[in-house]
Amino acid sequence: MASGSGPSSLPDLGPDVYAQWRASGIGAITEQLQRRLILTLVGDISGRDVLDVGCGDGDLAVELSRRGATVTGIDASPDMIEAARARAKREGADISFTVGEADRIPFAAERFDVVVAVTILCFVSNVAPVFQEIARVLRPVGEIAPRPSAVEWGSAFQEFFLGGSFSIC
Repeated sequence: MASGSGPSSLPDLGPDVYAQWRASGIGAITEQLQRRLILTLVGDISGRDVLDVGCGDGDLAVELSRRGATVTGIDASPDMIEAARARAKREGADISFTVGEADRIPFAAERFDVVVAVTILCFVSNVAPVFQEIARVLRPVGEIAPRPSAVEWGSAFQEFFLGGSFSIC
């Protein structure tokens, strides 16, 4: 998920790490709270074009698709995109996934109604180009729903998997 605008010093976190996180007690609680928050922020997305920046293994993208959105997901990690495609296929979700950098979103301007950016900002050292790209691909009345986890819950994730806390975002 790291962006070309300068990844932070986090290790490569692949699909297996996210599965372990979600299976842990704190991970399950965090995921449930964050899911509820992001779905509340995006509201009714039926019929809307949604971009999931830093889509990871496609978990949120599948849920957004279930709620009636036309979903596209991008992630810098080919392994995550492969896992996302497999998840979507398993769950019967018609979602387009593409390997792509958050600071160089590979889509035309004004293409999406909603952009979600979930646990992505903590993987870039300079968020300005990421927000510029998000603004570029949003339609004029579009909405962005970044997840506040980068600060509030990201340290719990780091503690669980990396054995220590350090600065994120």
